[in-house]
Formats: sequence, C-alpha cells, structure tokens
Amino acid sequence: MRFGTLFILLFSLVLTGCFGSPGISLSKGDYDIEPPPSIHGAMRHVGKGDTLKAVVAGFGVGKKESFSGKIHNDSQKAGANNSTTLPAMDGRITYNLPLYSYFLEWHEINGTAQDNEWGAGLGLYPYPYVDFFGSINTSISEVGVFALFSTSFELVDYEGIAVDAPSTYKDAWQGDYDPENVQAEDKYLGHGNVEIGVFLNFFIKNFTISCVPSIYFPWLFLDDLGKYNTTFFYPMLMIQDIQVNYNFSKWSVGAGFKDIVSNSLSGNYWQVHLNAVYYL
Repeated sequence: MRFGTLFILLFSLVLTGCFGSPGISLSKGDYDIEPPPSIHGAMRHVGKGDTLKAVVAGFGVGKKESFSGKIHNDSQKAGANNSTTLPAMDGRITYNLPLYSYFLEWHEINGTAQDNEWGAGLGLYPYPYVDFFGSINTSISEVGVFALFSTSFELVDYEGIAVDAPSTYKDAWQGDYDPENVQAEDKYLGHGNVEIGVFLNFFIKNFTISCVPSIYFPWLFLDDLGKYNTTFFYPMLMIQDIQVNYNFSKWSVGAGFKDIVSNSLSGNYWQVHLNAVYYL
C-alpha cells in the first residue's frame, strides 16, 4: 500500500514536470502602485516596562505621478517539457502612483527595562498589512527599525512574448509550444510587497519631529502576471517621510511631507499628509 502511494506521488511529479511552466518576456508593463504608510514608532517616550496601545489614522494628497524606465528580461525555458526558450529582451515598465492615500492602523508597543521597545501593528492602506518594529526609546529621542508586509490587488496592463503551459496530459506530450504575442488591459492581480526602513524621532517639549527613510519593494513575487513567470526584479521605490506632531495626553496630531523616487525608474512623487494618533 505504501509502495503504491509512493509510486502515485512520483508519477504525479513526473507528469507535473511534463507540463512545464508558462513564461513571458515583457515588452511593456503598466502598474498601479499604492505606497504603504511609513512606520513612525511610538512618537513619544515609553516608560520602562510600560505598554502603549494606539490607533493611528492618516490622509495624504499629492501630485499624481508616473515612474517609467527600462527593464531587462532574461531568456527562460517555458512550455511543454520546458523546451521552448523565450528570448532575452528589453522592455519598459511604468508605475502609476495615486493622487490620494489613506491608512488606519492599530498597534501595540512594549517597553523593556533597558530603554528598548518593540511593537507590532495591523492596518489597512487600503490593503491589509502587518508591521513589526523595535527601537531605543529615551526621554529625548526614539531610534528604531521596522518592516511592513502587505498584500495588494492592483490594476495592471502588459504586453509581451509568452508561452502558455499545456492544460491537459495529452497536450503535455505533444512537444514544443510556440511563443505568441500576448497583452492584457485593466487586469487586477494580487501580489505581495514589503517595506523596510528606520525611524528617527526627537522629542522637544510637546512636539515630536520625525524622519523616516525607507525602501519599498512594490511587487515582491517573480511569477506575478497571472499565469506567467517573469525573470526580472521589479524596481524598488525609496521613500523619505518627514512630519511634526503635537502631543496631548491622549492624542497626537501632525502634518508631514513625503517624497518618493526610484532606484532605476525616472520620476518623482511628493505628497503632503495629516495624521492623528489616539492612545488607548
């Protein structure tokens, strides 16, 4: 019985290998990109061993902007038995950033006995995300690092040379599949993304001055265009967020400025934003 089960599993793997993988050499891609919020930490002093819970909300408006530049597709094996070779070629990619943005987050921060703190948050921007951060928090400053993970569902247009994976066992044994020109317009695709950065907060009486540089990877996975596999790494965005908050006992309100550039795409995006924090 065990041998029969093992044989079926192995045979399934062999048949799966015959199906090959669908691939694409992208000639043009147009992506809607929604940048996530920057993580600012506690933005006030957290006492040793204290726990701080807060709800954070923000709204921003900026110059609607597109980033554009060249990407390179490596050659790849695709199709039946992975025997069809897609050519290496240059393509062009565009990121479209929105006019408005908003977010809502709940987070909890825990102080330690050594002026350190760690925290985690859960929010929407409008897509769901989680973030984790840690810092050194003193009576005059807060210096920390963070990572934010999210899942997005955004609009994509693309064109390229592609080959489909065979859909049946019979097709899988019929040999090569010829590449064909494919395109898709106004197609919504789900994908993952991540932002990593640092935050620097300075406390001056009731004011907090905050600076948050970060790097955002807007399209985390390689096999992202529906059924098609790509071979290039998507360009990242570099974010600089500066804001000033005034702190009350239970509230903090502030305003800031965000600037975004890319490591390989031309363009510049800026935004002004307002935020409010309620400490539970």
